[in-house]
Amino acid sequence: MAVGPGKLHPHTGVRITNPVEKGMSVLYGKFDGTPMTYNDEQMQMIRDDDVMLYYSGVKMSRGNVVPCRDYVLVKLDEEKLETDSGIVVAAAVTKDDLPCVGTVFKIGEGRMCSTGEFTPA
Repeated sequence: MAVGPGKLHPHTGVRITNPVEKGMSVLYGKFDGTPMTYNDEQMQMIRDDDVMLYYSGVKMSRGNVVPCRDYVLVKLDEEKLETDSGIVVAAAVTKDDLPCVGTVFKIGEGRMCSTGEFTPA
């Protein structure tokens, strides 16, 4: 809907630019932001630090998604239902396990330092 110019670094006063522009689609955390009604529409007010990735268009794809700043997009490895020794584990046993193994797919441009420049990712 709308995007501000960014925030000022608290120690140097350098403007830390906002990584997104009006019209971009973003992905942010489930519990980030504050729900609000604006012109009779439900909206979510979020901070620029809450944006994890952004993309152009309506749908995310491998070609248009960009991790924000120092975020890393990881492609999760498929869940193995068999151990190395050949024991088969029922899917119901692992259904609540959170995946924690994957391959780096894309990285953001890096962390922005107090001078307003990016440090390498």
